[in-house]
Amino acid sequence: MAFTELEKWPIFGNFRSKGSKVIRSISILLFAASLGCAKESKEPEAKSLGVAYGWVFATAVAAAAPTLLLIGRDTYSESYDNIQAFNFIFIPIGWSVAPSMGRFYAGDYKGGLSGTGLRLGALAAAVAVIAPCVYGGCNEALAVVPLAATGIWVGSAVYDTFWGTYHSVQKHNAKICLIPFMPHIGSIGVLARFDI
Repeated sequence: MAFTELEKWPIFGNFRSKGSKVIRSISILLFAASLGCAKESKEPEAKSLGVAYGWVFATAVAAAAPTLLLIGRDTYSESYDNIQAFNFIFIPIGWSVAPSMGRFYAGDYKGGLSGTGLRLGALAAAVAVIAPCVYGGCNEALAVVPLAATGIWVGSAVYDTFWGTYHSVQKHNAKICLIPFMPHIGSIGVLARFDI
């Protein structure tokens, strides 16, 4: 569609004063760009940042949910010990995956897997050093490893939960050419507000 043809559209007739000609030109270009992006998009569905964060926190809560099975049980029973052992394994793994769920939701599988892998690796390193201590075989020379692993785990979790999730959603939406202040569907309504 030619630029001059767009100028003839009724919605651009609101820009009548000389001071609004520049705004009219910019608006026409943005509108044309949004139409072109909509046609070329391979992934037309935009991702919601709120839903992405929802996936993160829902997964974290779900990972801790098995602790509810301990309520009302005899602390000296075998079932209590079994559930405790399960939680000891399940919760750290679940919380290692949870921060990446927003990235998976946004289609950023590479970023999600790299973050999850880093946290699971840090977790494994810490366990490998701490486990021998249960049997009195601690290696003092490796005492710094659990601390470093904890720092890496926490730092990675915070990064993926907030910045990583935000970046992945924005990157996905950029692929479908969503102009932040002029969505495809609402283009006409937004353009009407530029009239001065």
